[in-house]
Amino acid sequence: MNNTAQQQHDDSWLLFDSVGSVSSDFWREQFEEIDLDEEFDRNPDQLDSSYEVIDEQLRKSLNLIREISLTEPEQGSGEDTSRKPAKKYDFGDDIKTTVDSILNSQEKQQEIKNFEKLCQRFSQWYLEKRQLKYSRDKIVCRDGENGDSEASACKFLIHNSSVNSFVFSFSDVYVNIIGKKQGHKNRVQSLFAEFLREVEPEGLTREYDFKSKKINNRKLIFKFAQGTTRFIITIGLDFRVRLNHYIKLCTNLDERFLTLGSYLSYWAYKRRIFTENYLSPYALHFMIIYFLMRQTPSILPKFGEEDLHKMTIPIAPVSSSKSRKTFIFRPEDATQAQGQIFESPIKKGISSDANVQELVKEFFHMFAFEVPKMKKTLSVKLGGPIENGRAIHGYSIEDPFNPDYDLCKGLNDNRYKGFQLVKNEFERAYGLLTEGKESELCQERKC
Repeated sequence: MNNTAQQQHDDSWLLFDSVGSVSSDFWREQFEEIDLDEEFDRNPDQLDSSYEVIDEQLRKSLNLIREISLTEPEQGSGEDTSRKPAKKYDFGDDIKTTVDSILNSQEKQQEIKNFEKLCQRFSQWYLEKRQLKYSRDKIVCRDGENGDSEASACKFLIHNSSVNSFVFSFSDVYVNIIGKKQGHKNRVQSLFAEFLREVEPEGLTREYDFKSKKINNRKLIFKFAQGTTRFIITIGLDFRVRLNHYIKLCTNLDERFLTLGSYLSYWAYKRRIFTENYLSPYALHFMIIYFLMRQTPSILPKFGEEDLHKMTIPIAPVSSSKSRKTFIFRPEDATQAQGQIFESPIKKGISSDANVQELVKEFFHMFAFEVPKMKKTLSVKLGGPIENGRAIHGYSIEDPFNPDYDLCKGLNDNRYKGFQLVKNEFERAYGLLTEGKESELCQERKC
């Protein structure tokens, strides 16, 4: 018997032994008894071929034997051991799994809770520092004097999931120091930086332009030594508070916005364009809002000027009380206007029944091919483009609360590297979806 035939012969019997009693009856029915001595006497030169005949019979029958062994449960096991076909890739399941993962990160939520505890500790730290100072200097201090009101009149608004719907496992968390007087806020920010350096010396803490008179330049960046989240602490009521109100209302109106916004944010993050220099979070989220307004029928409504006015946080939501108990700004305070929690005056009506997979593809098509040709600024207030505005050679979307501010300020000129990069990514994504290569959509881009 040649080596190949011998190996096939051995493999065949090994496979037969592996199926055991399940195939014994089948085996007897399928094979005739062959007398090898008789076969040898008849034609000794054909002995190898006789074995090959047996092996060929074995090979033909093994497929049927496998079918029996894979469809019948193992005796005594009590379980169905049949082999199930590999699960086919499902784009909808992939989106759901991704969104659940990035929105429900336990590590992220724990870091936010730890930072909230730091803010609570800051209150006691400040009072102890103050008492020590005046005790050392032998000065009697009454409440409200020598800076006590600076801290008691300011609170921290932490943009957790109750304030910002899009708190992802990979996103920064913004913190606003809010109060009546600018001088108090400046002082609290400086004190808080000192506090963080003392209680978390190994944490990453950076200060930027603390002597600048421009509020937007005064920010503190902190990260726990073993953490991954950056906390960006700023003073004043910056634009994020108002925009988060708008986004929160949209998530309440249609859950597809939250799913779509989360998945596309993850896509942009993996493709390395989800940054302030390229495609900022607010630029992307308001692009999605605009896109959903343009569906037929629209999935999200447009809000009028009166509605937008109600979303604006009062300039002084913090009372001048000298309470020393807490510095945490409650989420309900951030959604309160004139003593009433603001809810959307617009109820959800008839809207497109498109699923998220379809919307993802249509979104990429709109911003890869349609919007760049329009050369217009997009407005969620109008629910369409601004017809009489300046020509835009890129992407531009109006801040609904500030018409002079462009949320896509780094993308409104096609000569910018940022525009070319983002547009190419939109085109790549649409091409993959057209070719049925959805699984490659969020592959990490290598710089």
